[in-house]
Amino acid sequence: MENIESDDDDDGITTSDFNFIGFTFLNNFKPFPCSVKYSHHWKKRQALIDEIIAHDVEAGDEEFDDEYSDLHSSFVTKASELRELQERCGEWKKGRWSKQEYDILKTNLKSYMKEFNITDINILLDNADKNIEFYRKIACNIKRPLFVVYRKLLRFFTEENYVGIWTREMNDRLVELHALHGNDWNTIGQIMGIGWATCYDHFRTVNINKKYTEGPWSSEEVDKLCQVMVREHGIEDCQLPSNVTWEMISRAVVTRSAMQCRFKWVMLLSWKLKGGEEKWTTSDDLRLIECLNEDEELEDEEDIDWERLAAAWPSARSKYFLRQKWASLKRTVPFSSSKIFRECVLYLVRHRAPALRRQLDSMAD
Repeated sequence: MENIESDDDDDGITTSDFNFIGFTFLNNFKPFPCSVKYSHHWKKRQALIDEIIAHDVEAGDEEFDDEYSDLHSSFVTKASELRELQERCGEWKKGRWSKQEYDILKTNLKSYMKEFNITDINILLDNADKNIEFYRKIACNIKRPLFVVYRKLLRFFTEENYVGIWTREMNDRLVELHALHGNDWNTIGQIMGIGWATCYDHFRTVNINKKYTEGPWSSEEVDKLCQVMVREHGIEDCQLPSNVTWEMISRAVVTRSAMQCRFKWVMLLSWKLKGGEEKWTTSDDLRLIECLNEDEELEDEEDIDWERLAAAWPSARSKYFLRQKWASLKRTVPFSSSKIFRECVLYLVRHRAPALRRQLDSMAD
């Protein structure tokens, strides 16, 4: 299973934001029978499926205007295919989803279900391989590939993905199954009774098999990481080269995982190698709020050029560091997950910025 795009960030959106649906999303590309009881008689259900598929095939692109129809032309899953898609369609949005994107996704789902008077979304999802038009319509006007939209839905609507805190027994079982089945996450997920994406991400991001060291990095580990990064990519590109294979970097460091190496590099080492010394202060928080407020053309945080901002900011270790600081500020906004970008900025300007100025004034006295 290739890691196409990570949605590790907590978006602050929950299934309650989609409570008009009420379904369990499948945890496999190849549809298999769901455990839930369908609200339709099987024959009527199958007839409705055939009608929906026939309708979509006949309708094609004529009945909906997708701004990113080229991006949604096929269900791309492999890294090589994604590179070809990017060359053909250009860059798409990555990382954290905005509230606007969630609103579009919710509207698209509502419209499609209303069109066919569907109350059980499994009718569509159970036949996703035959009904690609469903995904194309659900992804309409969302600047992300179909597979990424699928992964987002998968995370929200697979009940098995919400497992709470992983116990030691669950961790041990996951390690045991991975040793037995390798990267066959579909099989592992079915045996665990947990969505395959959740199993994969938990195994990838959490040091459950104790293979890697935790806690502060030693000077020897830092030296190894710097040496392999400089050797493979050069200091000029040290902020974050686009072609880094972190698994390979991890093998060279030995004692740290790919995720640990990536985080250490983008959050600290690349900044130090470029001579960074200044620490992030209260005045930097205030400056960030003011910068985002002054750019009146910004309507979506995904449009922020974090790299440009970080380049002219001595205490910003990287664009990822700067974005993390914005995320910390946004968490001080009440109900930030239900607010659009501009509403969050306005709240910070009115409430957080004055408090920061008072704090700076008191420090100056």
